[in-house]
Amino acid sequence: MTLLVVLALPFATGSAQAQTSSCPYANLRFESVLAVDANRICEAAAPWSEKGFRVLVYLTDARDPTENAWFERIDRVEAEAGLRDLSQADFYDRNGLTLAASTDTTLPWGFNITYGETLYGTRLDTSDREYERIRTNVRYLLRQGDPSQALVTGLTESYALAYPPPTSRWLLESLGIGGGAAIGSVIYLSRQRRRKQLQNQIQALQASVATLLLALEHLLPSEKAEEMILYRLYLGLGGDRYPHLRSQILNTLQKCRRSLTQAFLVQGQLSDQTATTLPELEQQVEAWERLYVSLVGSREHLLNLTEEQLQTLLNPVQFLPSDQRQGSLSHQLEDLRQQLEGRPLKVTLLRVDPKQLDTDGILGLIDQIHQDLNRLQTAPTRLPAQLATLGNLLRRPPARIPVQQLAGLLRQAQALRQNGLDLDGLELVEAGIRCVEVLAQIQTWREQGYRFPKLATELAQLQAALGSLLQVNPGQLASAIPSLQKAIDALDNHSRAHVQQHQKNQAELSQIQTQLQTLSCQRLPDLERRIAKASRGWRMSGIRFPLLDEDLNAAKQLLFYVEQEGIPAIQRWNSLSDHASGTESSQQFERAEQEINRVKASLQRCQETLDRIEKYLRQIEQESYDYDRSSDTVVVVKSEKSTWRTPSKSLDKYSSSSPYWQDSPKPNPRASKSSGMHSSSSPHWQDSPKPNPGASKSSDMHSSSSSSWQDNSSRDSSGGSSRRR
Repeated sequence: MTLLVVLALPFATGSAQAQTSSCPYANLRFESVLAVDANRICEAAAPWSEKGFRVLVYLTDARDPTENAWFERIDRVEAEAGLRDLSQADFYDRNGLTLAASTDTTLPWGFNITYGETLYGTRLDTSDREYERIRTNVRYLLRQGDPSQALVTGLTESYALAYPPPTSRWLLESLGIGGGAAIGSVIYLSRQRRRKQLQNQIQALQASVATLLLALEHLLPSEKAEEMILYRLYLGLGGDRYPHLRSQILNTLQKCRRSLTQAFLVQGQLSDQTATTLPELEQQVEAWERLYVSLVGSREHLLNLTEEQLQTLLNPVQFLPSDQRQGSLSHQLEDLRQQLEGRPLKVTLLRVDPKQLDTDGILGLIDQIHQDLNRLQTAPTRLPAQLATLGNLLRRPPARIPVQQLAGLLRQAQALRQNGLDLDGLELVEAGIRCVEVLAQIQTWREQGYRFPKLATELAQLQAALGSLLQVNPGQLASAIPSLQKAIDALDNHSRAHVQQHQKNQAELSQIQTQLQTLSCQRLPDLERRIAKASRGWRMSGIRFPLLDEDLNAAKQLLFYVEQEGIPAIQRWNSLSDHASGTESSQQFERAEQEINRVKASLQRCQETLDRIEKYLRQIEQESYDYDRSSDTVVVVKSEKSTWRTPSKSLDKYSSSSPYWQDSPKPNPRASKSSGMHSSSSPHWQDSPKPNPGASKSSDMHSSSSSSWQDNSSRDSSGGSSRRR
């Protein structure tokens, strides 16, 4: 947005003309091609005017090369507004206030507030931090291309800075101040509540982050992963027998330690920062929450952990082998438990959306290690049951199952168990069980009529993975298991996606048929009946609606395509039957999906067309009804069966001389001439003026503008020095 505004300025400066808007509270001068809401800005200046100030609001697209040139521009505008006397040095109305801004925000200058001696000593004059906040907010809105909100923000926030509202409603009532000030107090109290909420959130985050860092420092005490508690637990569970798992855990622990070191640095930087304003507090809360998420992770299951579950994650005493309950590792875990006891860990996020931060976090990585340790710990007890399960499946195997290769896989898993490699044996036998289940499911789908285009290729890859697995020696078996798992995943994912695409197409086809039934059997006939009923009167008055007929025909053609071409094509391509029509065969689910999208688009266009017809048909019917009720003289057309009271002027704007959806009425010479009852001066043939709610307000503002300035200047129009910020 900023780039667009800046690029537009060199081309727009020639067409930007000074615009002065009538306002009783301020002199508004806009030299910008951007749209500006003068009414909003005028209302924002009202509090200043009520305090007796003469306000000038100036907006320009100009790009001054130096700050002095910018100041000279403001001086000239202030002089033209009567606030400054250029013949005298720094002679400015003591009750004056100028808010000047440039839409060009690429330069460090381009926004200033100038004020007279009346505002000397106020916070607008003395608080550099608050003024800089206002300046930042205004220029940000200008960069976003919203000059109206920028100027409103400058006026309202500068007024709140110079004249802060009372601190409590009780004080307002004790002083007898009216409801307008009470509203300001409510806003002030709302900000105070928000400030307190943010401050409490920062305190909660600081406490939780400190506890998390303390616990993580205990778990990850040094740069050497071999000395960390989690790695020592891994060794205690017999993990040294699985070299592939060892390297994986060491790499994860080293990554955790690097992230922890960085988190300590960020915590120190945030702790040194002090926030005073609401925007600063908002930013600080967001920074602390980002740090918290970097520790806990953005995964939903981690953020939903309770305090007890977080403590279990940080204190993995459940993985301590029974023969080490009295050793140094046990003492370390007990110390960690005592440090965590009663300390807060969980925080509900206020500003940050974790879905926007895709990170595992340190606890997420530790959770992965916990899963590895859990499998390592439970493998000796789970493996026998899984071996029995695979053996039972192979005794009564489903059709098309490579029984011999899976039987060889079973024997290998049994050998791994005998060699004490229970974890490798568990992973191998689980892969075999999943292979049988996936192949059985595919066979069930095939019996239902599904044909999988990639099945032959993926079965060949699975056979190759099983064959290579049976040829490796036990020492290399662990590294070969992932290839088998990958082949099973590919087979499962592709076949499942094929079935799900068909089911999705069927569900959408059902919705299409329901929508077609509604449009063709209910909506369209209803509109045709209403048009036929009303058209008898239109024909008698000589009015025709060719575009209405065109839209009806277009809607019918769309419905005809959906019923006669679209739905049959979807049914053919999404069918599980083996029939073929010409060169087009069934089970082309992707083509069916494409046709579904075309049909849905056609139904949407038909729906929009019928909505348009109904909208303007209803408008015609309503105008006819209103005309019949309000008109003193009407055209009466008699036929053999009925008498129609025809408001010819209202209906004419939908006649063949103009689109039937045209809003502005045009004269109908034919209707006027045929009736002979209405002269051109008759009020029923003239467009009655519409009320303009802004006209009276604008005229009032214009009439009171000069008096408002005169009143303010007569109160104290003596000049003095000025200060420009």
